Amino acid sequence: MALRARLKHKILILLLVPLLVDSALLIKLMPEMEQLEQKLVAEAARVDRLNLINTVLKDISSGIANLMMFKIYNDKTYLLKIQRDIFENP
Repeated sequence: MALRARLKHKILILLLVPLLVDSALLIKLMPEMEQLEQKLVAEAARVDRLNLINTVLKDISSGIANLMMFKIYNDKTYLLKIQRDIFENP
């Protein structure tokens, strides 16, 4: 009977110790996970802003290039490209 009790205790300990260790690690790491999640959201917002800045810079450089080509060649297709870029590609 005592042998069975000890065996049951050993099995219970073998099951509970990993669960307790995992629970302790989970409790310890939860605040860090929340901080990482907040950093991820902030990083995504920065990426969105940088994409918008890149789009604006691309549009400005394209407009300047087309204006220069219009001045050089006096061809209205370059003005149409500017108009298309402004009004058709928001």
